[in-house]
Amino acid sequence: VSWSADYFDFPASDGDAVRLPNESLKLNTFSVSAWINPDTISAGSHSILENYEYSSGSKGWLFYLNNGGRLNLVGYNGDPSPCRIESSSASAVTTGSWQHVVGVLDTVTNIGKLYVNGTEVSSYQSQTTGTIGYLSSGHETTVGAIRHSVTTGDTEGEFDGKISKLKVYDKVLTTTEITALYNEGSGN
Repeated sequence: VSWSADYFDFPASDGDAVRLPNESLKLNTFSVSAWINPDTISAGSHSILENYEYSSGSKGWLFYLNNGGRLNLVGYNGDPSPCRIESSSASAVTTGSWQHVVGVLDTVTNIGKLYVNGTEVSSYQSQTTGTIGYLSSGHETTVGAIRHSVTTGDTEGEFDGKISKLKVYDKVLTTTEITALYNEGSGN
């Protein structure tokens, strides 16, 4: 990972990531905002930001691109109901240009929403209720990769490209707030 001016630049599949303290982003209702500029989007998942661990029964959340550049936000509460809320955008993020992406997860209404360049592209209401499950200790929030194991630190789902102006809010952002964030950074 390199830092240049105001963004992280993640090279393809080298295992690099930026790790944040464990307790920092254990949220239930929240919004994630970032400017991204993917260099490539290959098969699999490409994490923008996550606080997730698979090896303990799928707990936490992930904000990522999947095959074809579809934006995803998913929250897990562990077994027996592993999937909390999952939205997958109908429109794809493209390579080679800056795009503003926002994921909103509301555990009160059980609704997840995704926005690209200030426009809502997906909304999903979960049939599963409850809160997002988190590990008691040892797991870090990660930018640019999915960290699957507390004990080994193994990563996958590396993001190939640039991530800038990453922000996390402990609330549901309104459409007006999301539009303002997009307009503030549209000169990237």
